[in-house]
Amino acid sequence: MSWNGFPKITKPPYLDLRLYVLESILVMVDRASMACSLEVRAPFLDYEFIEFVMGLPSEWKLKGFTSKYILKNAMKNWLPDEVIQRPKKGFGVPIAKWVKGPLKELFEDLLSSDRIKREGFLNPEYVATLLRDHLANKKDNRKQLWTLLVWELWVNQYHALFGFCNF
Repeated sequence: MSWNGFPKITKPPYLDLRLYVLESILVMVDRASMACSLEVRAPFLDYEFIEFVMGLPSEWKLKGFTSKYILKNAMKNWLPDEVIQRPKKGFGVPIAKWVKGPLKELFEDLLSSDRIKREGFLNPEYVATLLRDHLANKKDNRKQLWTLLVWELWVNQYHALFGFCNF
């Protein structure tokens, strides 16, 4: 299917479908569903349905800042408003919860001030503040903490393999 002959507003969604949905999102959905023994269907990806939607007038697809306008209107009698109006949600990894829950001891161990001081690469006070503020719900430092955890795991592996560092 090509986007020629469709309204101009159709080109970005078509590219999104070809380059992002098919190459990335569907792969993640497939892996996540298989990991949970779920069978997932994607009825809106039927090629005849996609061709139909691509041919619809632009104003039916986007009204102001409301995307999926026609779909939301079509579903309003079958789905609750909180489902229709909720924001888009991606495949976020719950790192913030992991730091406070099942991986808390791992974070505390690998990012301990003594360990960080001994290695000599990072500022132990800053790392301790990141972890402390996150655990106390003062600040969401999940990205920095995850990066630091991966760094520490790499340092451990590097040291175990080569033993070049004195820690």
